[in-house]
Amino acid sequence: MIQSENNKTIIMTQSILDDSADFWIQRPQVLLQFQFSDNLQVVNRNRLMLKTLFLGGHYIKYSEDKYLDIRNVFLEIVYHPRTQQTGFRLSKNGEKLDVYGEVHSWVEVLKKYAIQFNLQQKYKIIKKIGEGSIFQVFKIKNKITGCLYAVRIYDKVKLHSSNYLLDLIKKQVTMLRQVDHKNLIKLFEIFESSNHLYLIQELLEGGTLDSKISQTNFNQEQIIFIVKQTLNGLEELHKKGFIHGDVTLKSIAFKNLQELDSLCLIHYSKVLLINLARNNNKRLSQRTSLKKDKNQISDLQQLGIILIKLLTGYQFHQYNIPSSMDDIKSILNFQKVGKELELLLQQLLLTDFETQISETNTPLELLKNKIFKKSLEPKNFVLKYQALNEQLERPSLKPQDEDSLEIKSRVNTLPFIEKRQSNSRSLSKRKPQVAPIRLSKQNKFDKIVKPPSQSSEKRQSNLYQLPRMSILPKLKQKIQ
Repeated sequence: MIQSENNKTIIMTQSILDDSADFWIQRPQVLLQFQFSDNLQVVNRNRLMLKTLFLGGHYIKYSEDKYLDIRNVFLEIVYHPRTQQTGFRLSKNGEKLDVYGEVHSWVEVLKKYAIQFNLQQKYKIIKKIGEGSIFQVFKIKNKITGCLYAVRIYDKVKLHSSNYLLDLIKKQVTMLRQVDHKNLIKLFEIFESSNHLYLIQELLEGGTLDSKISQTNFNQEQIIFIVKQTLNGLEELHKKGFIHGDVTLKSIAFKNLQELDSLCLIHYSKVLLINLARNNNKRLSQRTSLKKDKNQISDLQQLGIILIKLLTGYQFHQYNIPSSMDDIKSILNFQKVGKELELLLQQLLLTDFETQISETNTPLELLKNKIFKKSLEPKNFVLKYQALNEQLERPSLKPQDEDSLEIKSRVNTLPFIEKRQSNSRSLSKRKPQVAPIRLSKQNKFDKIVKPPSQSSEKRQSNLYQLPRMSILPKLKQKIQ
């Protein structure tokens, strides 16, 4: 009897992501390009036999009329009890395929499409780093390699209770399995238990672009580099037939804290198939054009809004983007804009959703802009106050320099209240007044002694105390 690696009985027969009940299928109606083929040992009628297997995309070719779709089948690492060979088992709905031999390269491909069980045996959970309405995100560590990842854990009860959420997760998983690009977050493995679904993804510790804006000084070269990296990610998505649909400051993240070259797109909750969008566009041909339908906005237009935000701080919204570049320049009060940058802004901001799905203006076309042909170096992030403090600590910096005075004025904290010179209208700024004189009964001049609170002696300034105001003249006017 063949035992699984974790020696646990698997109760589930079908994954929550699987809609098909068939294990073996006939030749798929797609053009297959096989990645590799190997002579491996397979179990047939409880006997080992040598078989040449082919792997192409997410299909295994077993014979001319027998194929296996490896998406969402269960994957286990197994050992043959007699030969002690390592192998893998693919199973679903009571049917299985056991393969033995040099299977390491096969498993590396299979684990992205198939479903595994032994999450806690392979990974150590470190800490919680985020959550959503139907999922939680934890930082995990591979027990063998020591590499760090992020796992997104979904509650299967909540997924089963909402067809919309389940379809959304299926669509996201389908997309993540197809893309492999440095500017898109990567999916490595999928695990499942009776109650939860686990997606093993890249760990992003650099924060989002939204959090970087208030902490980082961006020059124009860095801004153009951010736009270029984002376009590269969008080009890969569009090439695979997907529209991101939610390109915002919060959906652009960084894998490392201070590396600009670690940019990647996240947040795929509004992913849309391009072919589906084109079909919907044909059905809506008799209705108002999608140019006026702001429920679906172009990925490029959203990126143009981000570019304006990074350059000027002005925040456009999808509902108020002008229809011409002259209006955009007048609103932003651009004095001098290079032709290359102006062309880039025009291509981004004036590309609506309908134009995007008609292939007339794609990320690949925008990447041909001359502004991206220049050598753009991925300079690391420089935090504002961190950089200023480093300049202050340099011994060569002289306090007499104008630059040094400007830096000190921005970095140094306010002095303590005891050392401040008051600029308010407190009693410390008033001139001491001469006490009024009166004639006593003995014809002697006496000074009226003031109470301590109104003494002419200087007292310590208090910036937070309002100056005393005399109300005696107002009382006299009322009496009269």
